[in-house]
Amino acid sequence: MTPDMTYLDELLIGIVVALIGGLFALFGHSASRIGKLESDLKDVNTEMTALKKAHEAEKLDLWARLEESAKTKRRMGDFIDELQHHIWDGKGPPPPPRPEDL
Repeated sequence: MTPDMTYLDELLIGIVVALIGGLFALFGHSASRIGKLESDLKDVNTEMTALKKAHEAEKLDLWARLEESAKTKRRMGDFIDELQHHIWDGKGPPPPPRPEDL
């Protein structure tokens, strides 16, 4: 303690030094947390991209299956039309053969 400094001056300097030390510790911790959060964000972005690609593939697969289902229904309708024409023309048994893919 210097002769011009009072106890309160020393106390005030101690408090300021402690606050500055606390701020450095807080900033260090915050920087560490920010780094961790940035790393986590990159991981989430990578996972999100993979999920988007998988979802797009599933949509394409679903669309292909829907189109195939529509084609099958159309072929069934065409066969029913063929059976009706067979009946309307007064033709007897046997009916026209059912397509193998139905």
